[in-house]
Amino acid sequence: MILMEVPEIVDNAALEFIPRHEASILTGLRIVPLVIEAALLIFAAVKNRKKLKANAVKAYRFTKDSFTPREGETKNQSRKRILKNVAITTAALTVIGGVTAACFIALPVLLAIPAAITAIEGIGKAIYHFNDIKQSIGKARKFVVDAFTQRKDETSKQAFKRIAKNVVITLAFFTAVAGIGVAAGIFFPPMMAIPLTLTLGIFLGKAILSKEQIIDAFTKRAEETNRQAAKRIGINIAITLLGLTLAIMLGVSLPTISQQMDEMIGTLSKGKIWITATGPKAIVVGEYFSLGIAHLMIGLRKFQKGEKWEGFYHCINAFLGFAFPIYRLHNDPDLRIHHDFLGLLIQLAPLRSIKLIGAAFTIDSPLYFINEFRYYDFANIIVDHFKEILPPIVIASFLELQSKLVKKKKDDVHSTKSACTA
Repeated sequence: MILMEVPEIVDNAALEFIPRHEASILTGLRIVPLVIEAALLIFAAVKNRKKLKANAVKAYRFTKDSFTPREGETKNQSRKRILKNVAITTAALTVIGGVTAACFIALPVLLAIPAAITAIEGIGKAIYHFNDIKQSIGKARKFVVDAFTQRKDETSKQAFKRIAKNVVITLAFFTAVAGIGVAAGIFFPPMMAIPLTLTLGIFLGKAILSKEQIIDAFTKRAEETNRQAAKRIGINIAITLLGLTLAIMLGVSLPTISQQMDEMIGTLSKGKIWITATGPKAIVVGEYFSLGIAHLMIGLRKFQKGEKWEGFYHCINAFLGFAFPIYRLHNDPDLRIHHDFLGLLIQLAPLRSIKLIGAAFTIDSPLYFINEFRYYDFANIIVDHFKEILPPIVIASFLELQSKLVKKKKDDVHSTKSACTA
C-alpha cells in the first residue's frame, strides 16, 4: 500500500478540516441510512395499511383453521390434521430458535437481529409453501432422472448420444463453478468469495437451462423479416459483447478491488489508502468506461420501468464513469484508478444503503480539488471505521427489504397449499 505524500507547504486549516469533522461525518454515515430507510418503511406501511390489514386477517384465519376442527370432518380426521400441524409448528419453532441462537452467538447484536428476522421470514415462507417446494423438488428430480436415463421413445443410440451430451455439460458446469470458486477464493476474502461463487454458479446454471432462449436470441425467427432479425440479433450481440467487456475489465481490476475490500472488511488500514496502478492507460480508461456503460444500461432500464429517480441516479454515475478518466487523461500523468472507481462499482448494488457507501467513495476523489479536503482521503473514514459503519448499513438494508415486501403487489398470505394442510 502506497501512502499519499503530503506537500511540505500546506494549509494547516485545510489539513485539519477532515480530522476535526471526522466524528460528525462518521455519525452521519451511521445514522442517515437508518433514518431514511425507517421513514420509508413507515411510509410504505401507512400507504399499504389496507393490504397489510387484509393479509393479517388472512393469516389469522389460516392459523385458526389449522388448529381447529373443520365442518364436515370427523373427530378422528380433525385430531390427525391438528396433531400434524402441531408437529410441523413445533419443528418450525425449534429450527427458528436454533437459527436465532446461532445468529446471536456468531454475530454482534446489531447484525444478529436483522439476520435472525430474515432467517425466520425465510423459514416461515418455506414451511408455509412446503407443498409447493416439495412439488418443485419432485420436478427437479424427474428432470435429472430424464436427463440421464433412456426415454421410451428413444433408441439406445439416441439415448447414448443425449445422455453423453448431458454428462459433458454437467461436468463442464461443475468444473466452471469450481474454477469460479478457486478464483474468487484467491481474489476475495471468504465472506465475499462464497456468495460470489454461488451467484455466478446460479447464473451459469440458468444460462445452461435457458439454452433454447439463448439460441433464439441469436437466430432468425420464423415470423421475422431479414431486416428485423438482423436488428434484433445485432442488439443482442452488442449487449453480449458489452457484458463480456465489462467482465474482462472488472477482472483486470480484481487485485486492486480485493485489496480495498480486504482493507474494509478487516479494518486493517492504519493510514491513507492510495490505490495502486492497474496497468496501461488504455486498461484504466477501459475499466472506468465499463462501469460507466454498466450504470448507463441500468439507468436506461430504470427509465423504461418508470423509476425516474433511480434512472437519473445511475445516469449521473454513468457520466462520472466517463468523465473521471477523460479528465485525468489530460491532467494526470500518473493515470490510475482511484477511490471513485470502487465507489462506482459499489453503487451497482441494488440497495440504497450500500449505494450510500459507494457514493461516499465516489465523492472522495473529486474532493481532492477542494482545498479543505486535499490532504486527506475521505474514504479512510469509511475504511478505518468500517466495523462501526457495517451494522447500521446491514440494518438499513434490512429495513429497505421490508419496505419492498410491504409494497409487493402479490400478497404473501394466500390460499395456496402449505405445510399445514388437511
